[in-house]
Amino acid sequence: MTGANILAAEGEAREAPSAYASTLKWAKTPNLRDPVHQEMDRAATWIRQTFGCTVAREGANYFQCCPVALAHTRVGLSVGG
Repeated sequence: MTGANILAAEGEAREAPSAYASTLKWAKTPNLRDPVHQEMDRAATWIRQTFGCTVAREGANYFQCCPVALAHTRVGLSVGG
């Protein structure tokens, strides 16, 4: 595999957790949500073990942008709230 192919594979792989996280927005019940969480965690583990993890930085500040970590934080606003 060439360096360009590895970079392309990494880019494709890193899109998967965002797709899982997006799916969780629609999976409202545990029987739908739990399998998605499990598969998202498996994919994220493979990505971390294969390509490593990065921390986002803006100036002197570091912040969480991992879609897997953010998907595990169920915070939101609703009209009823």
